[in-house]
Amino acid sequence: MKDLYISLTNIKLLNGGINVEAEEDIRRIFRIGGSYVITLPQKYLEMHNIKPGDKVRILFNDVIHIKPIKKDELTKRLEKVKAALENEQL
Repeated sequence: MKDLYISLTNIKLLNGGINVEAEEDIRRIFRIGGSYVITLPQKYLEMHNIKPGDKVRILFNDVIHIKPIKKDELTKRLEKVKAALENEQL
């Protein structure tokens, strides 16, 4: 069983001796055109060095996880795609 402690400033999840802290923030969802938009906290952007135009990976089910994609990861993926395209041309 997981113990969940909630305060106004952060959330601590104690699971098998692992202590994970997360800050809590409330955000409003906006509609722009046919899309829904949510802004990210400035502190999160600074912690992960995310700049305008950077890409993030979004994993979702009953919760949403936002994971920054590092530039070296993008380069590796691009190289794999190029290699696959070159192999198809042979």
